[in-house]
Amino acid sequence: MNMEYKGITVTDIDLGGKTVPGVAVEIPGTGKYVLQILCKNGMLYCGLFLPEKIDAIGFAACVFSAPQFTDMLANKPTFISAKALELGVTPDMTGREIAELFDR
Repeated sequence: MNMEYKGITVTDIDLGGKTVPGVAVEIPGTGKYVLQILCKNGMLYCGLFLPEKIDAIGFAACVFSAPQFTDMLANKPTFISAKALELGVTPDMTGREIAELFDR
């Protein structure tokens, strides 16, 4: 299911039996998007999010260099929060593996 609201698109991301929402927010005038995948116990973000702010809040999150959700799910993270490390995320995991871990 995809829904769009004035530059905001919510896309169902299939994690092999589970579905989580992917949120894309259009950056006006650029044709680019701020991407987030929301899981039960953490989030995946595109590279526009500042790692130091994520760790300051103290929640599980990973940042990816990814212009599309498919890239985010296929790539390895460029940043892993301390809380994500506590949950078992490692630098060699793909975004899909991390999303599956976060959604347990």
